[in-house]
Amino acid sequence: MKKIFFLISLFCFTSVYSQLPGKRPTEYGFDIDYKPPVYYDFYLSYANENRSPRLVFSLSIQNDLFQFTRTDNVYQASYHIALSIKRNGSETAVFTRVWQESILEKDFDLTNSRKIYQDHQKIFDTDLDPGEYKVYLEVTDDGTQKGYHNQRPLVVPHTEPGGIEHTAVKFLDPDSERSVEIIADPRDPMIDFNRNVSAYFEMQTGARDSLIITSKLMLMKDESGSVVRQRIYRYLPARPVLSFREKIEAKDLPEGIFTLRYRLRYGEQIVEFEQKFEVVWFEKPVYLYRYDLALRPMKYILTPDEWNEADGLSYDDLGVWFRNYWKTKDPDPETPFNEIKYTFFKRVDDANRLYGQRFKEGWETDRGKSYLLYGKPDRQEINRTAVKTKPYEIWYYNQLHKKLVFVDKHNDEDYELVEIEDIKDSGNE
Repeated sequence: MKKIFFLISLFCFTSVYSQLPGKRPTEYGFDIDYKPPVYYDFYLSYANENRSPRLVFSLSIQNDLFQFTRTDNVYQASYHIALSIKRNGSETAVFTRVWQESILEKDFDLTNSRKIYQDHQKIFDTDLDPGEYKVYLEVTDDGTQKGYHNQRPLVVPHTEPGGIEHTAVKFLDPDSERSVEIIADPRDPMIDFNRNVSAYFEMQTGARDSLIITSKLMLMKDESGSVVRQRIYRYLPARPVLSFREKIEAKDLPEGIFTLRYRLRYGEQIVEFEQKFEVVWFEKPVYLYRYDLALRPMKYILTPDEWNEADGLSYDDLGVWFRNYWKTKDPDPETPFNEIKYTFFKRVDDANRLYGQRFKEGWETDRGKSYLLYGKPDRQEINRTAVKTKPYEIWYYNQLHKKLVFVDKHNDEDYELVEIEDIKDSGNE
């Protein structure tokens, strides 16, 4: 029996609130980005023998939205997905598909996860005529019969003989046809930070002639943009419909707003078009939103001279110092994702969540400091109901050969580090 009230309250939001990513307030006075619990996308593909439109549909749903039941030490949830298409102005569906999905999790904590998503991709053959339609989506949890509802427009274009016709650019998983876009009007399509994507579009060609495609990726700053990379592709189309796909690596995609511009030259014809999109780090640790906030727990890893230098800087100068500092620690400075920096500030988030006190943030406690410096212990002994002694915790780090002992001396759940012991084999302690 799992969190029925939360499920009902969330699924009863309007479709707009459920679909759109947004900003979540923090206790530090600024908002952070968060990913919606449900998001989906679709596009039309004509790259088949009869050139009839195929509907490529993808859907992602958060585990936390479903009611799980336990059966034979496994937690299970099931739900129905209904997809239908209606021509504008008509109540009659010209396309309908309904199917069932299920989830199996061995760990109960995963059933409550807001980071684990169920990802689905379906490809449907259709016989849609050119025109304007609406796509209706319903997801219904079998356990509660509550659901998510949304609708989006769909345009099936008219194709003219001769000339260059092209579809819109879609961003796909590099290993599948599944869209990785998170659609949220009025924001541009969004994709996750630190992931490779493929840019994809299809084009109809007329006479067989050489085709040159110029691709330019630009990081936008105000009204201008800086070129991240530019590529040129040459083709001699052998089929009426050409599927173009190029990989964009994560190293070329720092956080920010981008424009991907294409220039197609086919014989004497030239066509230009572009697609804007945003790279968003939805899993960014909270302290990385502000340099002055991020500096505070770094006192554990900075030398006295480094701390004194950084602590006296203006905010803008601190930003420069902060970026330079972590760049020197980056195991792969050619990419925008710094694994060492992420690990440290993810530990800050975890410490605040696990060990925060009323007047003290989690990283400021002895357990939090140890968590920042050493990470999650390999094993813990926890005794919070000790009779002859104060409540205590013992943390074991196998590779470090260390044992840390924390005692709640004042019965206020602020465990103090009282001993660090070097041990030969912490796994046998």
